[in-house]
Amino acid sequence: MRRGGVVMLRLTVVRFLLWPLLLAPGTTAVWLNLPASGTKCVSEEIQPNVVVIADYVVTSDGADIALQTI
Repeated sequence: MRRGGVVMLRLTVVRFLLWPLLLAPGTTAVWLNLPASGTKCVSEEIQPNVVVIADYVVTSDGADIALQTI
């Protein structure tokens, strides 16, 4: 009887700890404001065995269309 109670307690604790992860929103975009002059550098640290899919678009202030997709 005691063992079943310990298992249930562990499951409850795990559910309590994992619940916020399910409610956290994912990131779909990142906006970077870069200075108009000077060198611009954007880098990413990609971990081993991780698939990364990205689409970069360069735009100009006041422009409604993308100037270049990288």
